[in-house]
Amino acid sequence: MKKAFTTRLVLLLLLLTAPIFGQGAGNYYDAVSTSSPTFIQDLQSRIRSPYVKIDYGQYDETMVKYFASRDTANGQKVITCVYSGENYVYTPPFSWTRFSREHTWCHSWMPLYPDESGPEYSDQHHLFPTNQNSANGIRSNHPLGIVKSVSSSYLESKYGTDAKGMPIFEPRNSHKGDAARALLYMCLKYNGVRGDWTFNHLNSVTLPNTNEAPEDLNTLLEWNRQDPPDKWEVDRNNYIQSIQQNRNPFVDHPEYVNYINFNDLTLQNPTFATEPENYPTNITANAKDSSITLKWTKPSAGVQAASGYLILAFEKNNYFIPMDGVVYTDDYKVSDGRGVFNVAATAGDSLQICGLKTGTTYYFTVYSYNGTASQINYKTCATVPHLTASTSGSLPTRVYFTAEKITANEGDTYQLSVSIANPSPVNATTVDVALTSGSNLYVSGFRSQTITFPANSSTPQTVTLNLRDDSIINGTQTLVFQLQNATGGNAALVALPSAFTLSILDNDGASQGGGFENFAGFPETGSGYNSGSFKGKDGSTWNYKLCSGNSAVLITAPSPVLKKEAGLANVTSGILQGGCGTLNFKYMQSFSTNVKLGVYVNDKLITTVTSNGETSVKKESGPVTVNVSGTFVLKLQQIDENSGQVTIDDVQWTGYSLGGTDAVEDNNTMVPETIYLEQSYPNPCNPEAVIGYGLKESSHVSLKVYNSIGVEVASLVNGYQSAGTHTVKFNGTSLPSGIYFYRLEAGKYSFTKKLILLK
Repeated sequence: MKKAFTTRLVLLLLLLTAPIFGQGAGNYYDAVSTSSPTFIQDLQSRIRSPYVKIDYGQYDETMVKYFASRDTANGQKVITCVYSGENYVYTPPFSWTRFSREHTWCHSWMPLYPDESGPEYSDQHHLFPTNQNSANGIRSNHPLGIVKSVSSSYLESKYGTDAKGMPIFEPRNSHKGDAARALLYMCLKYNGVRGDWTFNHLNSVTLPNTNEAPEDLNTLLEWNRQDPPDKWEVDRNNYIQSIQQNRNPFVDHPEYVNYINFNDLTLQNPTFATEPENYPTNITANAKDSSITLKWTKPSAGVQAASGYLILAFEKNNYFIPMDGVVYTDDYKVSDGRGVFNVAATAGDSLQICGLKTGTTYYFTVYSYNGTASQINYKTCATVPHLTASTSGSLPTRVYFTAEKITANEGDTYQLSVSIANPSPVNATTVDVALTSGSNLYVSGFRSQTITFPANSSTPQTVTLNLRDDSIINGTQTLVFQLQNATGGNAALVALPSAFTLSILDNDGASQGGGFENFAGFPETGSGYNSGSFKGKDGSTWNYKLCSGNSAVLITAPSPVLKKEAGLANVTSGILQGGCGTLNFKYMQSFSTNVKLGVYVNDKLITTVTSNGETSVKKESGPVTVNVSGTFVLKLQQIDENSGQVTIDDVQWTGYSLGGTDAVEDNNTMVPETIYLEQSYPNPCNPEAVIGYGLKESSHVSLKVYNSIGVEVASLVNGYQSAGTHTVKFNGTSLPSGIYFYRLEAGKYSFTKKLILLK
């Protein structure tokens, strides 16, 4: 049996058929056959040559720029953390601050570690963008697997221990198959040419030597089955081939894993039914308001007739590649975004799909298969039929803010823009823009304004906001505007983002606080580690312990270098004034040992920054949210004896004044046995919910709420709390309906849960 994956896209609008050929693997696997005794060697040769090494430092100029990032509003782009699902919005060009490049096959696992010059270090088939501190740094060098006891979570990712009590990291469900296929690819491609990459060697030598749990192969194989390759992963494979010249075969052929024992890379011989020779032909779609009927001509039997067809239906342009031996259960509810239909070849030549949305385009893919249960064999080679069809009826008119937030200065004039989608060709659309949170004194008395979109117009409408320039020290003011009362158009409605946040910066100086330290007064110049003090730019005395000024590893001279394996090595500020809102600093892994540096404010651990296998790579910490008012002391200190040398420089912070707080109810007589975060109640809520949590020991606590793209929308708790049970009220009056995430951080623990606001 030989499979070669090529995709042909057939576009059908109602009954009109127009074939378009998409780019896939083409004839890439023509010389590879699973029935050959040299299948593994042939596949290795195929993915090893041709191959072009792309420099590790070019990842942002290749993968991020041309594939991983997506356009969003106001010229900005968004990139997703594959582990957690976090969407990071940035203004180009992209910089490695909040995100980093994650080696799915950890650098320390590589047989030739710490070498960074080989192709395995920069192979883009296993490099993915991730949040540096909350995902990449937490995963560290731990194997991937199923977390049984959770120590921390970040959105959809988890860190904790497995069933045997060993540290493990679990990515979000939609990346599990991708991660598994990346690891299996690395094992296949580099074994024998860059050392021993078998799972036997990884689990019996490499990981035990670093006190890590084994990377469970059975878990990876199960993830490959549960999360098959989708269109995004195939498109990514196409892009990587365009620059590296090779493909990940397990993306194109997830069934290939059945023929390889990755413990020692020996051949296995599974048994499947004979692959059918042909696909159905002449596929058409007849669409109505809420249903689509697919019709086809049954394929000729050829050498092997099909026993059935797997038909996929998606509400967005997507598909997945089925894996031999896996039966995909029927899912008739396409209204949730995806449907799966198994049609027996003897059952006829049509399929009616009901319960669809009006005025919506659906994407279909049709595979032939033969056999049943574990013997089922899908045809995924040659020309896979894809088609689209749109239900009739008009989509509702949607109005929404063009941007979700902006920061402006006192005295500015800001044009608040509102956009429209699906305007009516005959009816105008109106909507109210209302100030719902914050004082209207800062916007020259503005309260509400009705704007009108003319019929058949897609031009955004604007509201002019004149920001008052006063002489009062009042700090940054935050105002929230909402869209209300949409009328006209095609049954016009308010869509997301329905809220807009305007932050007005105070230009009167004193209340803003903030400061900057570039260590110009740091006296050390040699490679020896010493302790001492110097005068900071703020005028206070800064102290340092076990730091050098080694010129070989500085960011910008002079820069403190904290000693390796010294829990007391630190740099500590004097007493700083004006509070601390956010904090940012530069840091760099000085030598080969990975960085784990703690950030403390008033002796409370705020966050930990890391750098893994990135020697001499200059990074930035944040911004790190602190929100401490009044005087404070900042300390940057090695976390433990495993913390490697780290260079720090250019520490800067914004000021912070105490504002209103949410009421927190404490019940410290009940000290739980473990830390926990409860599901908000009620959920969904409108507009208030209560969030409960428990602390097994006293610690600094942060509880914040984020919207679906990771922007902080509320800080519910930020301060020191004693052990016990606590509750806090969330009020979403000023926020639009939607999905939110709330995150609890207490000491070394962190948990994130979902909250739905439904108005």
